[in-house]
Amino acid sequence: MMAKTLNMREIKKTKKSKSPWNANFEKLKIFSKKNGHCNVPFTGETRALAKWATRQKKAAHAPRQQQKLVSIGFDWRTQREKENEAWEKMLRNLTAYKEHFGNCNVPYNYGENPELGTW
Repeated sequence: MMAKTLNMREIKKTKKSKSPWNANFEKLKIFSKKNGHCNVPFTGETRALAKWATRQKKAAHAPRQQQKLVSIGFDWRTQREKENEAWEKMLRNLTAYKEHFGNCNVPYNYGENPELGTW
């Protein structure tokens, strides 16, 4: 599903903020309301916002800034952390499969967990 874009009227409203951090936060908040998440794509007009959001994961924040990000569901995990968590989950699923069936030969169309069959 493609992310919904921000329109210029919404962006202009954010320019009234007092600091660049607050202006970017307001853009992220609008993006989050429209898309149901804060995972901004690195494409087109959202590229700068995506870069800013990524930098927030590593930056030191004032408690108020951290609270604001948490309030809109900001995901603090890096892309690598998300991928590692997904990999670990699939490894646990494979381990459980092996314990049950005695092998790791998961059928491609394994009904209980189709994703495991293609992993």
